[in-house]
Amino acid sequence: MRLNRLTENIYYTECDSNSDRPVLGYINGDRCSVMVDAGNSANHVKDYNFFLTQQGLKKPKYCIITHWHWDHTYGLHAVDAETIAHTKTNQELVRMSSWEFTDPKMKERLISGEEISFADEHIRAEYPKLKEIR
Repeated sequence: MRLNRLTENIYYTECDSNSDRPVLGYINGDRCSVMVDAGNSANHVKDYNFFLTQQGLKKPKYCIITHWHWDHTYGLHAVDAETIAHTKTNQELVRMSSWEFTDPKMKERLISGEEISFADEHIRAEYPKLKEIR
């Protein structure tokens, strides 16, 4: 993962298709900075923060969530910023927060169609220990 500069104040990371890590954004404002999406894990957030520090950029005050998919939100617990999300996104996050991440429960969600195999495969790639999912 790298932090790329798009403009003087806009940065973004590269995606990682191995574990479905999406592009994360960074907006460096005059009064504060903003993280765009929370990534798919605490490790994703840790890597993001490392690259911010490496570039001498300030820690984000806010984290804007673009949508509720796992790869954009499962890092939320590791983000030290105020989170901003649409009401519908928050409703989905509340629904997913009740999920159990055990092999049998994940398989049930696949069978019911509540989850898709692409997400299941990549969640397992990012989280070898499913109990680490928050």
